[in-house]
Amino acid sequence: MDGVVGVYMAIGGTGVCFIPPDWKGRMPATKFIEINRESLAYGKKDALSLLDIRRKLKIADSIVKFISNCDVDNIGSVATELVSYVQEGASYIVDNAELAGIVKSQVLLQCRRPVVPLSAMSARSFLVGDLKRSDQRLQVESFVKDKNMKFETWAELRAFVVAYYWYCNINNKGNMFLPQKELF
Repeated sequence: MDGVVGVYMAIGGTGVCFIPPDWKGRMPATKFIEINRESLAYGKKDALSLLDIRRKLKIADSIVKFISNCDVDNIGSVATELVSYVQEGASYIVDNAELAGIVKSQVLLQCRRPVVPLSAMSARSFLVGDLKRSDQRLQVESFVKDKNMKFETWAELRAFVVAYYWYCNINNKGNMFLPQKELF
Protein backbone atom coordinates (compact mmCIF):
# COMPACT_ATOMS: atom_id res chain seq x y z
CA MET A 1 0.00 0.00 0.00
CA ASP A 2 1.10 3.52 -0.75
CA GLY A 3 0.40 6.66 1.21
CA VAL A 4 -0.87 9.72 -0.63
CA VAL A 5 -0.61 13.46 -0.26
CA GLY A 6 -3.60 15.42 -1.52
CA VAL A 7 -3.31 19.12 -2.27
CA TYR A 8 -6.04 21.68 -2.77
CA MET A 9 -4.22 24.56 -4.43
CA ALA A 10 -5.63 28.04 -4.23
CA ILE A 11 -3.79 31.30 -3.93
CA GLY A 12 -6.17 32.33 -1.13
CA GLY A 13 -5.66 29.21 0.99
CA THR A 14 -3.97 25.93 0.14
CA GLY A 15 -4.85 22.72 1.97
CA VAL A 16 -2.61 19.65 2.21
CA CYS A 17 -3.50 16.19 3.55
CA PHE A 18 -1.45 13.01 4.07
CA ILE A 19 -3.15 9.61 4.20
CA PRO A 20 -0.64 6.99 5.39
CA PRO A 21 -0.18 3.50 3.92
CA ASP A 22 -2.63 0.93 5.34
CA TRP A 23 -5.00 3.68 6.51
CA LYS A 24 -8.00 2.28 8.41
CA GLY A 25 -10.25 5.35 8.15
CA ARG A 26 -9.25 6.95 11.44
CA MET A 27 -8.81 10.69 11.15
CA PRO A 28 -6.06 10.98 13.83
CA ALA A 29 -3.79 8.96 11.49
CA THR A 30 -4.00 11.67 8.82
CA LYS A 31 -1.97 14.88 8.81
CA PHE A 32 -3.07 18.31 7.58
CA ILE A 33 -1.79 21.81 7.03
CA GLU A 34 -3.32 24.91 5.55
CA ILE A 35 -1.19 27.61 4.00
CA ASN A 36 -2.96 30.96 4.08
CA ARG A 37 -2.34 33.87 1.80
CA GLU A 38 -0.42 36.79 3.16
CA SER A 39 -2.13 40.15 3.05
CA LEU A 40 -2.46 41.89 -0.26
CA ALA A 41 -0.02 44.63 -1.18
CA TYR A 42 -0.16 47.70 -3.38
CA GLY A 43 2.65 49.58 -5.04
CA LYS A 44 5.06 49.43 -7.96
CA LYS A 45 4.59 46.59 -10.41
CA ASP A 46 8.15 45.26 -10.09
CA ALA A 47 7.89 45.11 -6.28
CA LEU A 48 4.46 43.45 -6.50
CA SER A 49 5.74 40.92 -9.02
CA LEU A 50 8.61 39.95 -6.72
CA LEU A 51 6.25 39.69 -3.75
CA ASP A 52 3.86 37.52 -5.78
CA ILE A 53 6.51 35.01 -6.86
CA ARG A 54 7.91 34.84 -3.31
CA ARG A 55 4.43 34.10 -1.98
CA LYS A 56 3.97 31.25 -4.47
CA LEU A 57 7.43 29.87 -3.70
CA LYS A 58 6.61 29.99 0.02
CA ILE A 59 3.46 27.94 -0.59
CA ALA A 60 5.46 25.41 -2.65
CA ASP A 61 8.14 25.27 0.04
CA SER A 62 5.53 24.61 2.73
CA ILE A 63 4.11 21.73 0.67
CA VAL A 64 7.58 20.27 0.09
CA LYS A 65 8.37 20.47 3.83
CA PHE A 66 5.05 18.82 4.66
CA ILE A 67 5.79 15.95 2.25
CA SER A 68 9.30 15.56 3.65
CA ASN A 69 7.92 15.44 7.21
CA CYS A 70 5.56 12.63 6.16
CA ASP A 71 8.54 10.54 4.98
CA VAL A 72 8.66 10.58 1.20
CA ASP A 73 9.28 6.81 1.08
CA ASN A 74 5.73 6.27 2.44
CA ILE A 75 4.19 8.39 -0.30
CA GLY A 76 3.24 6.72 -3.56
CA SER A 77 2.22 9.95 -5.19
CA VAL A 78 0.88 13.45 -4.78
CA ALA A 79 -2.50 14.44 -6.21
CA THR A 80 -4.10 17.83 -6.60
CA GLU A 81 -7.37 19.47 -7.45
CA LEU A 82 -6.64 22.62 -9.37
CA VAL A 83 -8.86 25.57 -8.70
CA SER A 84 -10.02 27.80 -11.49
CA TYR A 85 -12.94 30.05 -10.83
CA VAL A 86 -14.05 33.63 -11.06
CA GLN A 87 -15.12 35.37 -7.87
CA GLU A 88 -16.42 38.89 -7.45
CA GLY A 89 -15.45 39.83 -10.99
CA ALA A 90 -11.72 39.09 -10.51
CA SER A 91 -10.14 36.10 -12.24
CA TYR A 92 -7.92 33.82 -10.17
CA ILE A 93 -7.31 31.36 -12.99
CA VAL A 94 -3.89 32.74 -14.00
CA ASP A 95 -2.68 33.07 -10.40
CA ASN A 96 -3.73 29.51 -9.59
CA ALA A 97 -2.19 28.16 -12.81
CA GLU A 98 1.11 29.86 -11.95
CA LEU A 99 0.92 28.48 -8.40
CA ALA A 100 0.23 24.99 -9.73
CA GLY A 101 3.23 25.14 -12.06
CA ILE A 102 5.55 26.29 -9.27
CA VAL A 103 4.25 23.65 -6.82
CA LYS A 104 4.45 20.83 -9.38
CA SER A 105 8.03 21.71 -10.34
CA GLN A 106 9.22 22.07 -6.73
CA VAL A 107 7.60 18.80 -5.58
CA LEU A 108 9.13 16.94 -8.54
CA LEU A 109 12.57 18.49 -8.08
CA GLN A 110 12.78 18.19 -4.30
CA CYS A 111 10.61 15.13 -3.47
CA ARG A 112 10.96 13.20 -6.73
CA ARG A 113 7.19 12.75 -6.93
CA PRO A 114 5.00 13.91 -9.81
CA VAL A 115 1.83 15.81 -8.93
CA VAL A 116 -1.20 14.16 -10.53
CA PRO A 117 -4.08 16.51 -11.43
CA LEU A 118 -7.54 15.17 -10.60
CA SER A 119 -11.09 16.19 -11.39
CA ALA A 120 -12.74 17.75 -8.35
CA MET A 121 -16.10 16.36 -9.47
CA SER A 122 -14.72 12.80 -9.72
CA ALA A 123 -13.11 13.02 -6.27
CA ARG A 124 -16.25 14.42 -4.63
CA SER A 125 -18.51 11.90 -6.37
CA PHE A 126 -16.28 9.05 -5.23
CA LEU A 127 -16.46 10.16 -1.60
CA VAL A 128 -20.17 11.03 -1.44
CA GLY A 129 -21.58 8.59 -3.96
CA ASP A 130 -24.62 10.27 -5.52
CA LEU A 131 -23.44 13.86 -5.93
CA LYS A 132 -25.86 16.45 -7.28
CA ARG A 133 -24.53 19.26 -9.46
CA SER A 134 -25.79 22.05 -7.21
CA ASP A 135 -24.52 22.86 -3.72
CA GLN A 136 -21.66 20.36 -3.87
CA ARG A 137 -19.91 22.05 -0.98
CA LEU A 138 -22.93 21.51 1.28
CA GLN A 139 -23.27 17.90 0.15
CA VAL A 140 -19.62 17.12 0.92
CA GLU A 141 -19.73 18.96 4.26
CA SER A 142 -22.93 17.13 5.24
CA PHE A 143 -21.46 13.77 4.24
CA VAL A 144 -18.28 14.15 6.32
CA LYS A 145 -20.28 15.52 9.26
CA ASP A 146 -22.52 12.41 9.14
CA LYS A 147 -19.36 10.28 9.24
CA ASN A 148 -18.06 12.21 12.30
CA MET A 149 -15.08 13.53 10.36
CA LYS A 150 -13.92 16.99 11.42
CA PHE A 151 -11.86 19.43 9.40
CA GLU A 152 -10.59 22.81 10.53
CA THR A 153 -11.08 24.49 7.15
CA TRP A 154 -12.68 24.00 3.76
CA ALA A 155 -9.19 23.82 2.18
CA GLU A 156 -8.26 20.88 4.45
CA LEU A 157 -11.50 19.11 3.60
CA ARG A 158 -10.89 19.52 -0.13
CA ALA A 159 -7.32 18.27 0.27
CA PHE A 160 -8.68 15.20 2.09
CA VAL A 161 -11.25 14.52 -0.66
CA VAL A 162 -8.49 14.56 -3.29
CA ALA A 163 -6.13 12.47 -1.14
CA TYR A 164 -8.80 9.89 -0.32
CA TYR A 165 -9.91 9.51 -3.93
CA TRP A 166 -6.34 9.03 -5.12
CA TYR A 167 -5.43 6.77 -2.15
CA CYS A 168 -8.28 4.40 -3.05
CA ASN A 169 -7.45 4.63 -6.75
CA ILE A 170 -3.76 3.72 -6.55
CA ASN A 171 -4.32 1.08 -3.86
CA ASN A 172 -7.33 -0.51 -5.64
CA LYS A 173 -9.63 0.03 -2.67
CA GLY A 174 -13.33 0.74 -2.61
CA ASN A 175 -14.83 3.63 -0.70
CA MET A 176 -14.97 2.49 2.95
CA PHE A 177 -17.52 5.19 3.74
CA LEU A 178 -20.19 3.88 1.38
CA PRO A 179 -21.98 0.53 1.35
CA GLN A 180 -20.37 -1.72 -1.24
CA LYS A 181 -22.44 -3.72 -3.71
CA GLU A 182 -21.48 -7.30 -4.37
CA LEU A 183 -21.39 -8.33 -8.00
CA PHE A 184 -21.73 -11.97 -8.93
